[in-house]
Amino acid sequence: HTDMDIPVAKKNSTRLLGQLSLIAAACLVSMNASAQTAEGSSDRTSNVGFTFGTGYTDNVFQADGGTSSGNYKAIGIVTDIDRESRRFRGIIQTDLAFRDYSNSGIDNEPWGRFDMELELRAVPDRFSWMVLDNFAEGTTDPFLATGPTNREQINVFETGPAVYLPLGQLTEFRVTGLVGERSFDDSVELDSDTTSTTAGVFREINSTTELGFSFSSRDVEYDLTPDADNTIDSAYFSYDKQLASGSASVSFGINEVDYATLSDDAPFFDIAWNRDVGRRSNLAFRMLNRFIDAGEQFRGRGEDSRDTVLSLDVFEEQSAGATLSVDGSRTTMAF
Repeated sequence: HTDMDIPVAKKNSTRLLGQLSLIAAACLVSMNASAQTAEGSSDRTSNVGFTFGTGYTDNVFQADGGTSSGNYKAIGIVTDIDRESRRFRGIIQTDLAFRDYSNSGIDNEPWGRFDMELELRAVPDRFSWMVLDNFAEGTTDPFLATGPTNREQINVFETGPAVYLPLGQLTEFRVTGLVGERSFDDSVELDSDTTSTTAGVFREINSTTELGFSFSSRDVEYDLTPDADNTIDSAYFSYDKQLASGSASVSFGINEVDYATLSDDAPFFDIAWNRDVGRRSNLAFRMLNRFIDAGEQFRGRGEDSRDTVLSLDVFEEQSAGATLSVDGSRTTMAF
C-alpha cells in the first residue's frame, strides 16, 4: 500500500489504560470472591478466552470522496464471569480486541465491548455498594461509513449504594442512588456527569411472582454544554414472574423529560418475555418505549450501541424485537 497523511482524531490513551486497570482489578476481585468457602457461596460461570487474527477492510478511511482499504492484526480477550457469595456478586462480560492497522496515520484502536457489575454486600439483603462500568465504541458521524477514523470509544461509569428495607414479611422498600461519569473520546461535548435515583415498593405475591411501584429520576449535567442539561423522571408499575422455563416482566407508566425552558412527557412501558424452547434453545421478546439520550444507550450489559447517534438530544425510543438463540456443544447461533 502507499502511505498517506490522514487527519485522525486524537485518542485518549489514558482512559483506555484506566479501563484495562478496571478489568484487571475486577477480575481479581471476582475470582477472590468465588474462592471463598463460606456457606452459601456459588461459582456460576467462569469462561475466559483469547483471540488472535488478522482482517481486511475496504473502508479503513475516507478521503477525496473515496475510500481506502487496509489490513489489521488483532489480539483480544473474551470473558463471561459470574461469581457470587453471600457478600459479593461480580459479573464481567468482555468481547474486546485491540486492532493494529497497516495504514500509516491510522491509530490502533480497541474494538468491542466490556461490561462490569460489582455488588459489595456490606449487610447482606439490606445494604450493598454498586460499581458499574460499560465500555464500547460508537460511530462519531452517523452520515459517514463506520471505520477507525469515524469511530470512538465511550465509557459509562457509575457507583453508589442500594438499600433494602422490609415492610412486613412479603413487602420490601428498595432505593438505589448512583453517581456517574460518561466520557467520549472525540465527541467531548457529550461528556457529562449523572445522578440517578430509583425508589420502589415491592410485594411478593407468591414464590414466583412480584408486583411493584417505582419512581426513578436521572439528572444529566454536561461539562461543556450546560444548556442541554436535563432530567428524566419515570413513575411505573411492574410485574415480574419466573416461569418454569423462563421469565416474564411488564412495566408501564409515564416518563417526563425536563430542560431548563421546556418539558415533554410520553407513556413508558417495557415488556420482556423469554422461554427455553428446547434443551439448548431460547426464545426472547422485548418491546420498549422510553425517553433516552446517547450516553444512556451505552449503559447496561450486552446493549448493541454501535448505531447510536451521538447527539445532545433526548429522544423517545420505540423498539420491539425477538431473538432465537441456539447453543450447540461447540457453536452458538442467534437470530
